[in-house]
Amino acid sequence: MDLDRLKIEKEHFPSSRFPWAVAIGVGLAAFLLGFVCCLLVVPRRLANAPKVTTTLVGSPQSDIARAFTAGGWIEVAAPEYPVVVSGRISQRLEALMVKQGDSVAPGQVVAQLYEGDIQARLRSAQAAAREQEERLRLARANHERSRQVAAGALSREELDRDAAAFAMAREAHAAALAQQELAEKELSYCMVRVPSNLPPLRVLEVFQSPGAWVSLEKGAAIVSLYDPSNL
Repeated sequence: MDLDRLKIEKEHFPSSRFPWAVAIGVGLAAFLLGFVCCLLVVPRRLANAPKVTTTLVGSPQSDIARAFTAGGWIEVAAPEYPVVVSGRISQRLEALMVKQGDSVAPGQVVAQLYEGDIQARLRSAQAAAREQEERLRLARANHERSRQVAAGALSREELDRDAAAFAMAREAHAAALAQQELAEKELSYCMVRVPSNLPPLRVLEVFQSPGAWVSLEKGAAIVSLYDPSNL
């Protein structure tokens, strides 16, 4: 086989290059055609488009009070405030009747201390007072009888002994009454009240919670009060 005969002649195939002058002409004609279409079509569509009108709408002033929440603190201006309400005895806090921000009246109960053991002590003191009262009655009767006996019937020692027994009975009875009064006063202290000589106030801060031990050594403070008109 003669391989020279398989040689491809380049001149038998047309050139694949597109003339640059023809490409530029076609592009320019397309651009002009698009520009003319825009001039004819776009104004017509804009003329037929619906018109949009803007209006400024405002809200009238409202008479309703507006509220907001902000962080801060209450600063009491009056030197006599805040008033700290404290317990008068060391005892466990049974119940708290107020919370921060509550209004309180003079003499109002703000806290209740546990009174179970004080009630038991009061019952014991009352029983002791009744017993000492009976002993005092017997000693007084014996002393009066001794004084009414005819002179010389009793010795001086017997008269002195009856008088001493009567005096001791009086002291024992007075001590029993003092213990009873103390228990009654402590029982009244279990109701922690706002001082009655103060105007209506408001709770500024709560220092204790139910179940806590209110100690006199630590001040026994339970709540503090302030006057809302002096801030």
